[in-house]
Amino acid sequence: MATIIKAGVLLAALRVFGTAPVVPRSWTARVLPLVSMAWGNLAALRQVSFRRMIAYSSIAHAGYLFYALLATDGAAGRRSSST
Repeated sequence: MATIIKAGVLLAALRVFGTAPVVPRSWTARVLPLVSMAWGNLAALRQVSFRRMIAYSSIAHAGYLFYALLATDGAAGRRSSST
């Protein structure tokens, strides 16, 4: 179920921002994923319920996903095979 929700959010984001370049122009676009990753993981550590732990882990994974989207902008996330 968590995978379906993440895939739906990703598809909605691609549909809304699909034509816009993914370039962080402000510091918030770089800091918010870090906050999401730290808060999600720290909150997941304190949970007793397995379902809540998975929910907070999903918050952290959303931060990882956002950084992956930032890395695919142009050549920043890929190396050219010019050797």
